[in-house]
Amino acid sequence: MTFIDSVSINKTQPAIVPFDLDYQQTIGSPFISFIDLSMINELFGCKKLCNRVTPVACEMGGFPNPRNCSKCVCPGGYGGDRCTERERPNRRKRFSVIELMRMDHAIAFRRSSQLVIDELIRGRYVITENSRPVTLGTMPSIVYPKTRDHFPVLYQMVNKGVGQGVVLEAKDFFILLPDRRELHLIKLDQFATNVSTDTRGSDRSLVFVKDLVRVYSVEPTRAALRDPQTAL
Repeated sequence: MTFIDSVSINKTQPAIVPFDLDYQQTIGSPFISFIDLSMINELFGCKKLCNRVTPVACEMGGFPNPRNCSKCVCPGGYGGDRCTERERPNRRKRFSVIELMRMDHAIAFRRSSQLVIDELIRGRYVITENSRPVTLGTMPSIVYPKTRDHFPVLYQMVNKGVGQGVVLEAKDFFILLPDRRELHLIKLDQFATNVSTDTRGSDRSLVFVKDLVRVYSVEPTRAALRDPQTAL
């Protein structure tokens, strides 16, 4: 788990700082895990409080609640006095899940990117004018992306130290289809377009290593535009 800034000796700095600051927003978890909770109760002797009475027999790795020894503290997914019941879904507490990529998404993306290369080599590629830049301090994003000509594929940020751009690494679709090596690592620069807001670029202070990015298609670099045969 991670610790909030208020428990840090230096109140102007986070309690935990990684060597690479790009990982600051992705270390640990804001929620305490059940294992941590159980260990804390063990180390501070809280579990011994229930030895004075006949504690409840907990299932699924749970332990008696020191505040009420007739009930158990249960791991996630289990409930009831003895952790023998599955947690019931609560329609009021909804949460978002990421839409996983399918094989047909990867095939459509590969076909779209190959079309860009073919048009560039034949001299038919039309340069798209960039839209207005994104507003600094904002990070427009959506959980379920729009379906344009095809569904976007998933990339993950692996490096921020490339000028005004960042390096993205292909996820599952590259593992399944490794023949298009130019799609393994791509650069997301300040000319990349956010299709949901029709803006270009991103605020580098709001993006971090391990962030996930949906990619619909790719565009040729300036070097490829100048000399396609040499660059490609």
